[in-house]
Amino acid sequence: MKSDLIIEVVKNFLKEVKEVNGDAIIIWDNAGSHVKAAKELAKEGIDKIKLLLPYFPELNPVERFFLEIRKVLANKVFDDLEVEITLIKMKYRTVKVFHIN
Repeated sequence: MKSDLIIEVVKNFLKEVKEVNGDAIIIWDNAGSHVKAAKELAKEGIDKIKLLLPYFPELNPVERFFLEIRKVLANKVFDDLEVEITLIKMKYRTVKVFHIN
């Protein structure tokens, strides 16, 4: 079910991107739903999905960002979603961006 939704979203995304900017490549980690969806899309001739090597989170820069966000949210309960969103936004502004040369 989850991969079916992912497949539909990817098809729509690639179609819209192609109309605006030309072709695009999507790079995913090896989450089970991503792997399954990539295989299904490949069967349909959509080869614009590339999977990162397994167990290499350093190749996926967003993992560092999520790590920082998890530090902010760990072991906390929020009575108000707005407070949680504000904390995430504050942390987002302070995350350092590293460029790999």
